[in-house]
Amino acid sequence: MQDDHIFPQSIFKEDRILNRTLISINQSKIDKKPSKYFKERVEELGEEKIIEILQSHLIPPDALKYLLKDDLNKFMELRKYAIVNEIRGIIK
Repeated sequence: MQDDHIFPQSIFKEDRILNRTLISINQSKIDKKPSKYFKERVEELGEEKIIEILQSHLIPPDALKYLLKDDLNKFMELRKYAIVNEIRGIIK
């Protein structure tokens, strides 16, 4: 497993946990902006499959549109909400 920056740190300079996830390999993603990388993945696998994969990383479906726009701030708002809700569900 690799610790990956969803928005590449080399471009966006963001290292908080909201911008990180564990993946098996990211060779096709190296230093690509999310707009390019996720556009390619949507074309390859379809939007439904990408949303399913994102959800497995605690990234809500609505966040895809912000990935496709390289909008780090909106993406992190949605991801924060998803992670907090997951934690709340576990500790109830």
